Amino acid sequence: MAASETELRRNHWARAGFYISTSSVDSEGGTGSASDWDRDDEETCSFSEGRRRPSVIDPYSIPKTLRKNQSLELFQLVKNAGEAKVLVIYTGGTIGMVKNQQGVLAPVPNALEAMIRRYPHLHDEVYASKHYGKAAAVLELKHKAKVGEDSPHSDDEKSHLPDTPLALPETREKKRVVYTIFEYEPLLDSSNITMDDYIRIASDIKSTYHLFDGFVILHGTDTLCYTASALSFMLENLGKSVILTGSQIPIFETRSDGRDNFIGALILAGNYVIPEVTIFFNHKLFRGNRTTKMDTGALDAFDSPNLPPLANFGITIR
Repeated sequence: MAASETELRRNHWARAGFYISTSSVDSEGGTGSASDWDRDDEETCSFSEGRRRPSVIDPYSIPKTLRKNQSLELFQLVKNAGEAKVLVIYTGGTIGMVKNQQGVLAPVPNALEAMIRRYPHLHDEVYASKHYGKAAAVLELKHKAKVGEDSPHSDDEKSHLPDTPLALPETREKKRVVYTIFEYEPLLDSSNITMDDYIRIASDIKSTYHLFDGFVILHGTDTLCYTASALSFMLENLGKSVILTGSQIPIFETRSDGRDNFIGALILAGNYVIPEVTIFFNHKLFRGNRTTKMDTGALDAFDSPNLPPLANFGITIR
């Protein structure tokens, strides 16, 4: 990339409210200089807390809130050797859709995690209860004491019990992946994702960066490449994996590519340090800013024409 073009790109993101670090983009287009991104200073982070960020860049952007299904305190209380903690950010898209009352596939708020807990190949309830049950009970008592009987909070909030996190069943990899799902409200079709959403995703990764070993973003496929490319230039100097994935068929359908895509992304994010933004789809891991959607009807929907996949899932991971 020519120096002038690089400067134009950096100035563009700076106008969007970001400090872009001074590390150079490598010759293959990656941003994979692994460094200690936990430090909160301008030399290391891509964000400057002192810079005022615009509230809205795109006037058509839909305001969102982030729903957290588990308390972050739970992940601070429990530290198990041999575990990798992964944050899943669910933005919407086909992967989490279920049929609504009209029989039409649609994203349903709060349905993804509830249904995952019923699928033993996506969640090991025995492991989660054994290792996180006591901590969840402690947080439940603290929550009830904090809310109190005279609190203006609703009865639903008073009775909410901090759930144990989700745990992937044991795999051939060294670490057991424990994960939690945070989802945006409202959930969006990827055609409605805007620059404000890029900023929101990047900011939410930064705010939880020190708590998790890796990050998976569930996203609709139509603009998944655009989000991955934008994040690759916003999240410079990463020291952890940030993997985007989605599916052509919802994850809970009998025949679905979503399960393999989701499980593969979790395994990679939890067990391998790939310090850049990538896309995992159909057993292949691609560099985020070198990938394009090639086919709207095939399960092998994505490709990186000018760069081979970074990893391939077969009997082993290569």
